[in-house]
Amino acid sequence: MVNSMQISKYITFVPFANFSSWDVKTYGNSKLSFNFISVKLNSVLKPIKTEWVDIKDDELYPILGVKGQGKGLYINRVSKGSELTMKRYQKSKLFHLFYCKVRTVGGQWGVVYPQFENSFGSSNMQYLKIELDIIKPEFLELLLKVKKLTDEWDKNAIGADGRHFTLSTLLNLEIPLPTIEEQNRIVANYNNKLQLAQQQEQQAKTLEIEIERYLFEELGVEKMIVKPFVKGVLNLFNFSEIFDRWDYNKGSSSVFSILHQSKYPVKTLDEAFNFTNRSWNKKAHKEKTFTYVEMGGIDAGLGIVESTNLEVSKAPSRATQTILTGDLIIGTTRPYLKKFAIVSEKNNENIASSAFQIIAPSENYCLDYLLEYIKSEFGVKQFEYYMTGALYPAITSKDLRKVLIPFPPVEKQKQISNHMNSLKIKIKELNALSAKNRDEAIVEFEKEIFN
Repeated sequence: MVNSMQISKYITFVPFANFSSWDVKTYGNSKLSFNFISVKLNSVLKPIKTEWVDIKDDELYPILGVKGQGKGLYINRVSKGSELTMKRYQKSKLFHLFYCKVRTVGGQWGVVYPQFENSFGSSNMQYLKIELDIIKPEFLELLLKVKKLTDEWDKNAIGADGRHFTLSTLLNLEIPLPTIEEQNRIVANYNNKLQLAQQQEQQAKTLEIEIERYLFEELGVEKMIVKPFVKGVLNLFNFSEIFDRWDYNKGSSSVFSILHQSKYPVKTLDEAFNFTNRSWNKKAHKEKTFTYVEMGGIDAGLGIVESTNLEVSKAPSRATQTILTGDLIIGTTRPYLKKFAIVSEKNNENIASSAFQIIAPSENYCLDYLLEYIKSEFGVKQFEYYMTGALYPAITSKDLRKVLIPFPPVEKQKQISNHMNSLKIKIKELNALSAKNRDEAIVEFEKEIFN
């Protein structure tokens, strides 16, 4: 026979005075334990009277949106009144909480900071007043970044597609509430860590600019200032700049004239490097499977990051050539995406897409130098000059071989590439430190609020 002590393990008794909803989940025992007193959101958030604005056709309206997991608000779009279907919008109020009534889960709430004060929300959105003398908006928004807290809240959501909270359910969610002084300290600690991460990100970006500046300085060429092509405006070109293309849409070809100012001989890729095509015969392939590298497996900064193991019988028609360790593979479709890579030992004898052109390694040149050059402004601008096609613009094998490159002695090429690689290592370290500090910032915040 089950006694009353055993029953109490499975049944939660709710005093009638605390009964506010017929939703059983509302009264479930929370698995979270806080280091501070726990209060309901109705202690720090209050409903407001909606301020509706009638939309005028000729005026512009910044429409407010919100990102998930506490990433805050953003201007979703700026629309002319005549473009808006709804003709009444809510006016945003400073330091109010903003969220979507039909999609609230996943920490998709945010604070209306001063930069969003003059924005507008649709009827799907809701604003709540934040009691600033009780809770700091920055502290409240930090809580929304904590996934284990928002996951616990989300158990109370209703709806299938757009899971959301009713207003009463939202206001009954519980949060830890330190004193304002403690909130200030916690927010300051988080911001200090975040600021360090941002500084490291900026240092990495500065070094990325330095890589290209160093390359141009070593080659004795100046950074291009290319005037953009403006449709409907007459663009004048010197005959000497037209070269072999009667295509006005290619814009200025000043890249060619600047390159000829280099202190080193300028050669075409065809003159300086060994292009190769190792055709793959799947019928002669001895194994049942092969490893395939396509354009999508290339990261502009990291090289080959993904390859796929496929059955030979299911080989795509694009799988046409073998790549070897040390090869430089150049993606010729949308080359401005910089799908270029040096093949490592891991991808030796993989099969590559026909969308790549391959240059084999040689003692007569340094492929690391070539890789950095074609990823630079001078490489990409030449690719863009020769590209054809609208939906998937590409450079042909013939035109790729025409691309010009200043060609220093091999030892100088190695010196340039070694220095650029050292800067890349620093960039990688800074980005890793930045990511670590961002992760630590939220982890340390969680330690502050949870037991």
